Amino acid sequence: MPDARTPEQIRGELDAERTELAGAVEHLRSEVGGTLKKVPIAAGAAASIGLMLAATKRYLARRRA
Repeated sequence: MPDARTPEQIRGELDAERTELAGAVEHLRSEVGGTLKKVPIAAGAAASIGLMLAATKRYLARRRA
């Protein structure tokens, strides 16, 4: 048999769930935001190193030929 809850009880439970969900979303955003801020720096550094290595390789290949 279903629970005999009043509309006020259901609204209260929904409000509590909504508040809990909002807190979880904020927590997740802070965790992911901190991680994503580091990604562009790491990607830029990796691209720079890759370009430097490719240019050095090409320079040395021309010099030996």
